[in-house]
Amino acid sequence: MQVGDATQVMTSGGKSYLPIRLSRDAWTVSILLALAVAIGGGGANAPWGNLVVQLAAIAALAVRGKALAEFATTSPRALTLLVAASCLFPLVQLVPLHPDLWRDLPGRSLVAGSQMLSGGLGWFPLSLSPARTLVAFLGTLAPLAVMVLAMRCSPRELAVLQSITVCLAIAAAAFGTLHLFNDEWGDLYASQRPLAGVLVATFADRNAAALALVGALLFLVGLPAPARTAQQKAIRAAAGAFLATCVVLTGSRSGMVLLAAPALLFAWRLAGIQPRADRHAGNSRRSMTWAAAFALLALAGAAAILTTDRAQETLDRFDGGDGMRAEMRADSLYAAQRYWPVGAGMGTFDEVFQVDESLEHVSPRRAGRAHMDYLELAIEGGLVAVLIAAAWIGWVILTGWRAIRTPDAWSARAALLFLAAIAAQSTLAYPLRNQAMLCLGALAVALLARSPIVRTDRGPLP
Repeated sequence: MQVGDATQVMTSGGKSYLPIRLSRDAWTVSILLALAVAIGGGGANAPWGNLVVQLAAIAALAVRGKALAEFATTSPRALTLLVAASCLFPLVQLVPLHPDLWRDLPGRSLVAGSQMLSGGLGWFPLSLSPARTLVAFLGTLAPLAVMVLAMRCSPRELAVLQSITVCLAIAAAAFGTLHLFNDEWGDLYASQRPLAGVLVATFADRNAAALALVGALLFLVGLPAPARTAQQKAIRAAAGAFLATCVVLTGSRSGMVLLAAPALLFAWRLAGIQPRADRHAGNSRRSMTWAAAFALLALAGAAAILTTDRAQETLDRFDGGDGMRAEMRADSLYAAQRYWPVGAGMGTFDEVFQVDESLEHVSPRRAGRAHMDYLELAIEGGLVAVLIAAAWIGWVILTGWRAIRTPDAWSARAALLFLAAIAAQSTLAYPLRNQAMLCLGALAVALLARSPIVRTDRGPLP
């Protein structure tokens, strides 16, 4: 069912417009993305924002009840199985087990001993913190809704969703710039961990903020319709320069390194542009002149910002240490071995890690995270979680290879690089531990799955 005129797309001539009527699915995805970016970037320490996003996702799936069934029957079977495994695995960890079976699981001896002293063993789930694991399951609902509904959107609607995502990232980054001028502005989570003079946009973590902006840059470069007029080129150049500058101002070293991904995509796309005859050669030259002028102006502005003291402090972080993250990873590896191969339960890292933290690594601050998401997955989900993560990586590689070989599949290529950036940052941080990044990642999966050449074993995608 179609509702209202939502946007307009310029034709190749640059003068006529073709109205696009967004479906309710596309509108719903837009709303979920807006909510997630606005209030879903706080992670486990921002329960109210997460609750709003999750309730909106539940409402979306309830209203569009047939969407989930259609996703299960029409999407590529491998994708369907991966989504089902990812969402249902935390629920499996909540199934109560016989006391004798539970006691013999790896890593349960300490808890079993305390229970014997306080009244004996009972039926307990695999998870050592069922409440945390239930929260982990609820965290899968928003990305599930985004992916299911985005898979129902047409290619043009997906392009609009790309544009909306870029606009949301720019708005979030613009809000974050206020924090550069006043430590009480532009940071929704300053009470959790003050980061004076750091741009974190609407996220609690600088690494996730930088990765979200890198993703927006990729979506910007990968928009299906190329910029035709000088105005379009100028707007995109200014938006790209702003987003890239904001990535640097987050102070995230991994984010700055990952700027290579949109640079690669831009160079790839630029190399594929073919010159064509133009009867209006004068207009064409003027357009290119204006575009070049705006691009140079944007680069000059970025250079001016990067020469400031705060920007230099950001760049100087490459010479600093890693803040005991290596020690946290070493202790996390030991914890993963203790609970292997069953894990301690999704979402339980902060509950169980304290037992295995080395005394020489103890500090007044809690570790909170393993600072390597693959290790954290091994601790929480054991072998099954690691296999699910490996299967996701395999699916992205295989589907991405098809997108690479498809002419002009720029949206899918942007999504591929974004998912690769998420996988890369996961070796040093925990990018997918908040609702905003999960929803952005789900949109990238949908863009990749809807690549023009992808066919399923159940027929072509709608």
